Amino acid sequence: MYRAMLFGAVILPMVFLNPVEAAFKRWVPSADLTTAPQTISATGFYTNIATQQVTSEAVYFEVNSALWSDHAKKKRWIILPAGQKITYNDTTDFYVYPAGTFFIKNFYHETVPGDASTQRIWETRILVNKTSESDATHQEWFGYSYRWKRNGSDADLVKGDAERDTLHFYPNGLGAASKVRKWEFPSSQNCNQCHVTGADYFDLKTRSVLGFFPAQQNMPAPLQPAINQLIYLFNKGVFNLQPDPAKAARWYAIDDESAPLDNRARAYIAANCSGCHGARGIENGLIEGQELNYDFHTGTPAMEFRDRYLTYDYGIDNSKLVVAGAPEKSIILHRQKLRKPDYVPSGLPFADDEENFDPLWSQQMPPLAVYEEDTTAVRFLTQWISGMEPLPASIHGHRAPSVFQKPVLQNRHLYLPADLVSKPGLAVQVVDVSGRKVAVEKMGEGVYRLAASLPRGLYLFKVGNLSFTHYIF
Repeated sequence: MYRAMLFGAVILPMVFLNPVEAAFKRWVPSADLTTAPQTISATGFYTNIATQQVTSEAVYFEVNSALWSDHAKKKRWIILPAGQKITYNDTTDFYVYPAGTFFIKNFYHETVPGDASTQRIWETRILVNKTSESDATHQEWFGYSYRWKRNGSDADLVKGDAERDTLHFYPNGLGAASKVRKWEFPSSQNCNQCHVTGADYFDLKTRSVLGFFPAQQNMPAPLQPAINQLIYLFNKGVFNLQPDPAKAARWYAIDDESAPLDNRARAYIAANCSGCHGARGIENGLIEGQELNYDFHTGTPAMEFRDRYLTYDYGIDNSKLVVAGAPEKSIILHRQKLRKPDYVPSGLPFADDEENFDPLWSQQMPPLAVYEEDTTAVRFLTQWISGMEPLPASIHGHRAPSVFQKPVLQNRHLYLPADLVSKPGLAVQVVDVSGRKVAVEKMGEGVYRLAASLPRGLYLFKVGNLSFTHYIF
């Protein structure tokens, strides 16, 4: 498009070009935070900070069952290296990502809860990986938190320890009294507590990305509801193979009453707890004397909660992890209700205000940076536990083999039903995809254990005349 500009007697053409979108700044992650963009604007993620328009390189996605973050609303994107895709598998809960994969998540708060027009951006977190310098087969993940300015003009990288702040919100409308909400912006070191990639870090196994797998993305695409989000991600170049949503597991939000309550409850617990308490979480035997597995995805049987005694009763007589029909005696629910929501002015700088900002570490769950109860989840989990049927007597905190109707694999323990256990000369054999035998240790009648060091992959189980395959995560 041309227009004329008059300078004296000379007419010069002016050319108006469409602006070229600035590319997202891809950086190699490091523990040295000076190598990362110091502001969110410097990342190139936003093409327009004022309108929060993001780069076209970012692919938006949502999850079915979100991690609870004190009422915060969230938006999520993935940015893959140019020309790279994720190898898709309908039944996995753990992808292998190309080096240089970025996950970006924004956190928003509503000044008036339930009024989207009062929503303001509060924090941006970025997770990025690289190939380990010491082991080319291993990936390291690094987390970055950006704290937005109050006027929304930009966000600064949290460079040292975790930072804290409060915000006012108005539960009964702007004309009514306000309340104070506490918030903690994690340091990069804090990010590793949930996205750790070192095998020995605080007895945690490799976990990296927690919410990106078929069961979480199997839903109508938010930006194109006519198709499934898994297909949408494939169309956007995220996956190398076209997914089959019918073969993939699907979780549902805890308040989605169109779905079975059992699915919603287990999905919520998995989303909020299995990052630590699962196949890629805390080592077996370190959780209140129990080997708990809160994973809930294709390839792993529904995790069992009932009739598990814990080493500490939290002051509740006759309590267990879950007492069927008695939510008031169920520790899994009790610990989700333990919170310190109120902020009491102390006169101390936020960085030194331990009394207000430290959660109930020894009791609440999750233990990190959560100050408020998810009342909606508690209501539905209470219904779920109230409707449970008790199990027969447990053996050493596990379900008795007699309650199983088919072989079940939990936490790399194989449990057999009573009709198989009673067969004379029963043989149990496990082989990998190449046909090599895998060592299996008998722990008791109908209970067998596989080595914790067994690599992830597909295995064939042969129990007497019965054969079945199972993907071990």
